Amino acid sequence: DINDLRNRIREKEMLIEKKIHQLQSIQLEKHQRDSDISEMRDQMDIKERKINLLNRKVIFCLFKIIF
Repeated sequence: DINDLRNRIREKEMLIEKKIHQLQSIQLEKHQRDSDISEMRDQMDIKERKINLLNRKVIFCLFKIIF
């Protein structure tokens, strides 16, 4: 009877350890995805700035041609 209880406790501990490892893995994935998203946002901001600059240059050149 005591051995059965010990075995159940071991099984529960193993299950807890397994869940802890799963959670750590999921947290690591989430952190990586968050980091990737942040990097992509930064890249988008840079590209938007470049587009805005190029648009201004095009408009400036058009005004030079027209006037």
